[in-house]
Amino acid sequence: MNVVDAFQSVNGGQIPNLFYEKDCSGLNKRIVITDNLLKLKDSFHFQNFNVETEARWKLVETTWNLNINLNVLEIKYYEDSSLFILENDAM
Repeated sequence: MNVVDAFQSVNGGQIPNLFYEKDCSGLNKRIVITDNLLKLKDSFHFQNFNVETEARWKLVETTWNLNINLNVLEIKYYEDSSLFILENDAM
């Protein structure tokens, strides 16, 4: 899994309303932004957008710095406590 694919992944699955889609059908690879990205601005999630993006990027950078595969980490979100927990049985 790469960064582009992982961004729309939460709790081991893909989010239901994708913000973008990858188009690798032609010679030029591209990312197609969906209307869901624009709708995000009107949702309560928008206030956390910058923090969420930065947190996900730092997680990727951390795995690179530690020279471990991002796939061995599992981030779980517990809605009742609003906590993200890093779980890793491989380390």
